[in-house]
Amino acid sequence: MHKEIRARSELRVKLQEAIDARHIKDMLYAGPGKTDEASDAHVPAILTNIRDENETFRNVLMPRYHAMIDVFRDRMWLAEPETRKYFRTLIEFVDVWDKILADKLPHSIAPAIGHTEQNLQPFYQHIEDVHDRIRLEIS
Repeated sequence: MHKEIRARSELRVKLQEAIDARHIKDMLYAGPGKTDEASDAHVPAILTNIRDENETFRNVLMPRYHAMIDVFRDRMWLAEPETRKYFRTLIEFVDVWDKILADKLPHSIAPAIGHTEQNLQPFYQHIEDVHDRIRLEIS
């Protein structure tokens, strides 16, 4: 699940960077007095992309995060002690986003508390390391 989330997140960044780069390029080459026109041409695509990514986050990624919590909780007894410590980080990440998406917390609270997907990177790396170690032991 985390690999799907990562792939979709990386695609989101790639698309946004491409849209931004094209917008900037057109603005630079528009010439004096034509920057509004050059910028206006990109606004619909930018807004559509933002809406689409918000929908993907809400309807695809958040359910994957919830599924990760379910798997983690239901199989906690199989997890190594070091793995269990990441449960809290995952819960916090998902709960904060649930509150933001339900308008129970302002979006501005996320950066104020250091809420970012980067907080899950040590967990993702740990999962991959444990997976690789166990597969090696089985082989």
